[in-house]
Amino acid sequence: MVKTGCMPVLNYVEANMEIHGYGVMVALGVLCAGAAGKWLCRRCDANFYDLLLIGAYGAAFGMIGAKLLYLLQNIRAIDWMRISEPEYLKVLLSGGFVFYGGLLFGVIGGLLAVRVHHLPAESTIRVALPLLPLAHGFGRIGCQIAGCCHGICYQGPAAVIYSDSLAAPNGVPLFPVQTAEALLLFLIAAVMIRQLLRGASAESLILLYVYSYGVVRFSLEFLRGDAVRGVYGSFSTSQWISLLLLAAATVYTFSRYRTKKHANTECAAHEE
Repeated sequence: MVKTGCMPVLNYVEANMEIHGYGVMVALGVLCAGAAGKWLCRRCDANFYDLLLIGAYGAAFGMIGAKLLYLLQNIRAIDWMRISEPEYLKVLLSGGFVFYGGLLFGVIGGLLAVRVHHLPAESTIRVALPLLPLAHGFGRIGCQIAGCCHGICYQGPAAVIYSDSLAAPNGVPLFPVQTAEALLLFLIAAVMIRQLLRGASAESLILLYVYSYGVVRFSLEFLRGDAVRGVYGSFSTSQWISLLLLAAATVYTFSRYRTKKHANTECAAHEE
C-alpha cells in the first residue's frame, strides 16, 4: 500500500509480479500518447500510421537501451558466476531501466524507421516529439507506485509512505519525486503541443524538450533517495547526461545563431 500523507491512494501486488502498477501506467501512457498522436496527426496533416511505425521502432530500441544503460550502471553488482542460471537471468532482465539509455536508443530506432520505410521525417517527427514527455509522465507515476525511484526523506505536504514496497524504505515519509517529475513532464508536453500547433519546426521542438527536461531532470535528481542510479563525483549518471545534453543544445543554438547572423550580414551587404 502506498500512502500520501495519511490517506491510502493505491493498493498493488508486487511480490508475485502478477499485477504491477508500473506496467499499468506504462500501458495507459502508450494509449494516451496514441490518442493524442492521432488527434495531432489530423491537426498537422501527418500520417498516423507513419507515426505508429516510428513509435514501434522507438519503443523497441528504447527498451533495449534503457536496460543496457541500467546494466552498465550496475555492472559491479552483477553476479557473473550465476549469469547462466535462468532464474537469475530472468530477475536481472525483468526490472531496472534508465530513461536516458532508452531516449538515446529510442531516437536511433525512430530515425531507423524513417530511413527504412522512407517516411516524411519533418512532419512525422514533429508530431512524435510532444508524445515522448506525455508517455514518460505516466511511466513516472508508475515508478512512484512501485517505489523503485523513491525520493529523499521528507516531512512536508504530500509525503509518500510505503508499507509493502520491495524497493523503497517502508514506513518512512518520502518526497514524491516521481509525481513531481510526472507533473512537469505533462507541462512540457502541453507546451510542446502548443508550439507544434503554432507551426514550430522539429528542430525547435527538440531544443525545447532538451532544455526543459534537462533542467527538470538535473534538479529533481537532488531529491531522489534511491542508491541504484550511479553516482560519480557530485552528480548522478542522469545529471551528468543532462549536463552533456544541455551543453550540446547550447553549443548548437549559438552555432545556428552565428550562422544566421552571418547569412543576414551577407544579405545586407549584397543589397547595398
